[in-house]
Amino acid sequence: MTRSTHGLGESPRPVAVIPRVIGVLVVLAAAAIVIVVAVRHFTGDSGRSVAAYCTTWKTEGQKLHAKWQAAQQQAQASDDPFRSLTTVMGAPQDLAAFFRTLDRVAPDEVEPSVADYQRAWQRTADNLGAKATDPISFGLAQLSVMAQAGDAEQQIDRYTRTHCAG
Repeated sequence: MTRSTHGLGESPRPVAVIPRVIGVLVVLAAAAIVIVVAVRHFTGDSGRSVAAYCTTWKTEGQKLHAKWQAAQQQAQASDDPFRSLTTVMGAPQDLAAFFRTLDRVAPDEVEPSVADYQRAWQRTADNLGAKATDPISFGLAQLSVMAQAGDAEQQIDRYTRTHCAG
């Protein structure tokens, strides 16, 4: 601290107090983050749970359903076939994103299936983009992708019906 003269006597004037306070807060925040990460690591709490899975399934699924429903209604109202085609073309990417979000919270017993299914939808989206001008090639690639994802889809369906009913 430095001292300055203010009128009759000397009074201390804080210099660099704010940066010190900010520094202390940064250190405390960093320590809190380290503690949270350590607790999660050592307790195995990765944010994956049945409750998180079911909540994500329902909330994100409802958002996706609402998006597709709105797109379908707009396409029907405009009599524009291109709009319907655009919705169909975007569906694989939407599903890949949905299952990517679900995979982040899926419990260990269903996570491998969710990850496999997410990758299948991502490959579908990638194939659709790469093979859009060649429907036969896309169809063959898609048959292969979905045949590989069939078991994952069944596992996800069983798990979701069992744990997220209601």
